[in-house]
Formats: sequence, C-alpha cells, structure tokens
Amino acid sequence: MSEIRVTDIKGENGLDAVTFSKGLSTAGIVTATGMNVGAGISMHDTGIKATNFYGSGAALTGIAAGILQVKQVKTTAYITTGSSFTDITGLSITITPTAATTQMMLIPNISTYHSTGNTQLAIRLDSSNSTIHYVMGDFWSPGSGVSGNITGFYLDDHNTTNAITYKVQHKYYSGGGGTNKDWSGNLNGVSTFTVIEIDSSVIT
Repeated sequence: MSEIRVTDIKGENGLDAVTFSKGLSTAGIVTATGMNVGAGISMHDTGIKATNFYGSGAALTGIAAGILQVKQVKTTAYITTGSSFTDITGLSITITPTAATTQMMLIPNISTYHSTGNTQLAIRLDSSNSTIHYVMGDFWSPGSGVSGNITGFYLDDHNTTNAITYKVQHKYYSGGGGTNKDWSGNLNGVSTFTVIEIDSSVIT
C-alpha cells in the first residue's frame, strides 16, 4: 500500500480536471469548494443543485414544506341574504391541522348581487375553534340589479390539532340581495371558499 501527497492535481494540459476512469474511493472527511457529478448534480458551499432527486426523503429533517393542506368548496346557487348573519350554504370546510403551530389562510371569494338600490352586503368568517368575526362588505348605490364581489385573506392562529370547521356567513345592512347573479339577474357567478394550512416557519 502506497501513499501520495499532493496540493493540486490537474489534467495533462494543466487546465482540465482529472478523470478517474475507475472511480474514486475515500475514507474520512473530503473537503472541496465545489463538485460536479455528471451534468445533473452540482455541490457547492451554498447548496446542492440537482435536476432530479430520488427516494422518499423520509429521513430528511429541517425542511419546511410551506403549504401543508389545501381545501376548497364552491357554490353557484342564488342564496338570499337576511338582516342577520347566516351561513352561505355550501361554503363550509372542516380541516384537521397537522400541528398546533401552523396557520390557516382563509380566502373567501363571494360573488354578490344587489337586488335593490343602496344595498350594503357583508360576509363574515366563522370558526368552530374561536370567534373570528372578521367582517368584509361591499356597497352599491343608487341602481338595483348590480353584481359585486367580496374577497378577503385572513391568517388564523388556530393553536389546536383538533378538527376545525370554517364557514362563510352573509347578511345585508341595507337593501337586499344574495349571491351569484349577474347584472341581468341570471345565475352566472360562482362563490368559493379556500382554506390553506401553512407552516409557520415560512410566515414572517
């Protein structure tokens, strides 16, 4: 068994890298500022870049998935509002958090219809886990038969691993109306409700 000690190895022309046609076996710690494996993998101080990764990755740690769950429901029905908050039929989602420290992004997107003039419509997010009472609204004056939209984004610190039911409710403060009708009073709209569970490590 022999030993070779060098500070630098270069190709024959003094510029190219050396090719180890039979491979290279090492023991102990190998230090390098950069390494390429074929055309698909490069390893440098800042990280590893690869065109493909294989295996389940079950043993990997320290990786934040970001988006953990996504659920969405929708309705195309005309659902009239009342003078107090009531559930919008079909816009309810039950979701079980993967951890108590995650957050739920609630995204209601409601197609509104103002059946009379001077109509002020509102929606409210409701949770079985807490009282959110996050209210949004739109207003139209003076004409009637006008369509509108209410969209919102809300991060809920749920602090539980139990199943949570989120709902969208609506009411009118003045006038009257409902959901999903267009300017001609035809049912051409769609109202959606989306809940996204997000890992708290990606939220700043």
